[in-house]
Amino acid sequence: PGGLLLGGRAFSVVEPTESWKLTDLEAALSAFLARRDYRDYYQRHGGQVRAGLFVRRGAEVSVAYGDERWMSRPTEAPWSLTRRQAAWRTNPGFDEGQMRLLNSTLRIDTRNDTRNPWSGWYVLGDLEHGSGDMSAYAVRSAPIGIGISPAKIRYARAFADIRRYNRVSPDARFNMRIVLGGWLGGDPLPLQRRFSVDGPGALPGFDFRAPSASGELTCTTGAFAAGMPGQCDRMALAQVEYRGDLRFDLFTDWRDEDYMRRPSSGVWVFFADAGRGWLVGAPGDSLAFDRNKLPPLSTFKTDIGVGLDFSAIGVYAAKAMNAPKEPVNFFVRIRHRF
Repeated sequence: PGGLLLGGRAFSVVEPTESWKLTDLEAALSAFLARRDYRDYYQRHGGQVRAGLFVRRGAEVSVAYGDERWMSRPTEAPWSLTRRQAAWRTNPGFDEGQMRLLNSTLRIDTRNDTRNPWSGWYVLGDLEHGSGDMSAYAVRSAPIGIGISPAKIRYARAFADIRRYNRVSPDARFNMRIVLGGWLGGDPLPLQRRFSVDGPGALPGFDFRAPSASGELTCTTGAFAAGMPGQCDRMALAQVEYRGDLRFDLFTDWRDEDYMRRPSSGVWVFFADAGRGWLVGAPGDSLAFDRNKLPPLSTFKTDIGVGLDFSAIGVYAAKAMNAPKEPVNFFVRIRHRF
């Protein structure tokens, strides 16, 4: 069983450059409740058509073509519940121009439960071919440079999010996630399509856009552009977590089907993350590597942490392992980390 996907849309939206780290709800609540912005935004205006195939089990493949205009967005000052005297983080400037995008997307979802999975796979892969006419380039931070002239552009970019959920006992789960993304060929990526690997949705032990760890996490050094946008050509992130139920019953029969199906009121979580971003180019410093090589694993930033997850909300603490002087970061997630 399956079917055909056909669709189209016209849009004028303000969109984040990287939505894979936090959900829309989490990003909105962090801004409203705590006046903290964990995303960079730009304007998209245009249209898109899409066609594809899907099967009932949770797999689909689609192709989309869009013609749209990209524009920067100024820093806004929306109302927040707390910290109203604090200034909002500057929203970075982004490249502007008319772009044509061809996206091929694969999505596979075999999880037993999309909200609280304990078994199955989730795979998202996207290959984007972009071409267009850039009318203005935003300022880049070092070491990419600032002086870039408007020109025609053509590039290829890939992104993959692969997750595996495993129930290792009636009370425990071991979950894994790998996120990969990067430039494949053509011209350098527009600023909207570059990467970063920092903040609570990626490496929570490192503060979002912290200058002290900006090299491997945002690919910036020295002079920082306003807002410190992510500038990495490529990135890789691995996440693992062990989840155990808070309930404890010494005399429970684990073969009891009612026990196996009954959800726990909460779980404890132990997790670890490792990741970094890098530039593609002639090797010359710690950020640039040949297009056919990966950075040494010893250069990846790592953190570990613990938390309590009560289904609707989770409270966590994470410590950066590569930066002993960095304090422990406390953060809240809605639903699970991934």
